[in-house]
Amino acid sequence: MRKLNVIGLHNLFLNEHGFRFNLAKMAFTKNFSEGQQVVLVDFVKYPDESYLEYRIGTRINAVEELIQKFIPAISDHFERSITLLLKPSDISETIPERFAVTNEEEIHQAIKKIEEFFLNYGFDWLDQMSYPEVLEDYFARSKEQIFQSNHSVYNSFRGAVLAKLYNPEDYPVLKQVYLEQIQTNTMTPFSIASFLQLLDYLEKMEINISS
Repeated sequence: MRKLNVIGLHNLFLNEHGFRFNLAKMAFTKNFSEGQQVVLVDFVKYPDESYLEYRIGTRINAVEELIQKFIPAISDHFERSITLLLKPSDISETIPERFAVTNEEEIHQAIKKIEEFFLNYGFDWLDQMSYPEVLEDYFARSKEQIFQSNHSVYNSFRGAVLAKLYNPEDYPVLKQVYLEQIQTNTMTPFSIASFLQLLDYLEKMEINISS
């Protein structure tokens, strides 16, 4: 079974919950006032065994549009411009990191399990993370997980912007935490310089708001 055919098997269920498949982005998306909820389905086929994987998350437009000024590369790929993107297994232990499947019956069984995950956990989690204040709090409380992800450098930028926009009271402390992570996680000099430029921009934004 081809990847698009497997993705298509999710259409009815996700459509019923307000998601629409965007072929250009290869993602199911659902708009809300501050951005989008996102469901990514990936199917990797091998001769003996194939893998069905999922990632879900939210994109906050104000955050992504701001950090693109400092790391333009994230705008080249939709996946990179999702503010928080996790595997279902990061949210609930009831679901594996990926499903190993060898035939169509096992594909349908895996899809049934992921639908149960969405009904029991996933949709509620997406709704919670659609509130920028809740998302900011998640970044602040889950720093170790955030920094260990594949997009750790982007997440440092996001954490700082989220704190500035939605938790200004704690921003002075949190910006230092994100700066230390940038400096200690063997980031490139370009990434460190870009982050410092971002912090400078955020400080000036504070001046503009207060004037």
